Amino acid sequence: MNVSETALVLAAAAAFDQRTIGETDVAAWHLVIGHLPREECVKAVAVHYATQTWRVMPANIIEGVRTARNDAHERAAMEATRLDGPKGDYRAGADAARVALGSTPAEVASRRTLLARGCPWCGAAPGTACFVAATGQPLTHRLAHPSREAS
Repeated sequence: MNVSETALVLAAAAAFDQRTIGETDVAAWHLVIGHLPREECVKAVAVHYATQTWRVMPANIIEGVRTARNDAHERAAMEATRLDGPKGDYRAGADAARVALGSTPAEVASRRTLLARGCPWCGAAPGTACFVAATGQPLTHRLAHPSREAS
C-alpha cells in the first residue's frame, strides 16, 4: 500500500471516530501498516468499529487483517476437507465414537445439528467448532457461541 492509500485507511477510521488526520499521522501509520493491502485494512477498520467502541490503532488493523486471513485460510481448508466430500461420510464413525465415550445419541444429534450452521459471532464454518476470534484458539468450555446456538 502506498502513502495515499494509507491516508484512505485513516479516512475510513475518521468516518467512525471523527479523528483529525495530518501528514505526520499518515506517515506514522504507513510505517506500521504500509505492507498490508488497502482493501484488507479498510475491512479491518469496519470490523473493528462493528465490535469495539474505542479508537482503532495500527496494531488493531494488523490483528484484524491477520484474523481475517486466518479465518479465510481455515474456511478454505475446511471446504477442501468437507465431511460429506468424495472420500465418503465418516461422520457416522465419529458419532459412534462419541457415544462410546459416554455421549447419548441425542447429544450427538444435537451437536451435529448445532455444527451444521456457521457461527455468526466468530465466523466458524459449518462442521467446525467455534473459536476465539482474536486468537484463533477453540473455545474451551463450550462447543459454540450462544449466537450460534440461537440461530
